[in-house]
Amino acid sequence: MPQSLLTPALVEGEYHYTACLSPFFYEGNDKVVLDVCLLVASQLAFSSSTHLITAVSDTIPNDEDFQWLTSNSKLQWSIGEVKPVESASELAAIRKLVPHHRIFVDYEW
Repeated sequence: MPQSLLTPALVEGEYHYTACLSPFFYEGNDKVVLDVCLLVASQLAFSSSTHLITAVSDTIPNDEDFQWLTSNSKLQWSIGEVKPVESASELAAIRKLVPHHRIFVDYEW
């Protein structure tokens, strides 16, 4: 049975999600969009995708791995398509794909 965003699998003491980070900039009249897949970890499960997107958006500016994104005034970005990680095997597969794009969200609401 698939799990909802409300109940992702608890793996290694954390809840994990994937999120699509989409930095973009304008080159003349053309919009250039990049896609970056994020692995998001949290000690708490999120009650909605809106809460998760807010937490990730608040965390990225303070994460030194994303200074390339936040220090460039020409780059704008958005977060979209968030999904729960539903098993330890799915988490292992994602880690192989995105080993350098992991963020931990310590968010209180």
